[in-house]
Order: sequence, then C-alpha cells, then structure tokens
Amino acid sequence: MALRAFAKRHGLSFSSVSRIEKLEQNVTIDTLESMCKAFHCDVDELFPK
Repeated sequence: MALRAFAKRHGLSFSSVSRIEKLEQNVTIDTLESMCKAFHCDVDELFPK
C-alpha cells in the first residue's frame, strides 16, 4: 500500500507517517496499535530485542 493511502486510511497525515518511518517522530500508543493492526503484527515486534 502506498504511504499516502496508508496515512489516509488510518487517519494520519502523510508527513507524520513519513517522519515515523524515518524515526524522526514519536508516536502514541494508539497510533502504534493502529499501525500494528494494519501490518498484522504486535507492538513488541516493532522493537527488536
């Protein structure tokens, strides 16, 4: 899915998703949960051990 479509689908701005992807912006738990739902993963999978 294109970044713009992903952002729109999840109620986020394109620039926010872009900054999150580049690790330039912090996210809320709600945003993390929404993104994990879209990616079919758990929040802990986003943080390597």
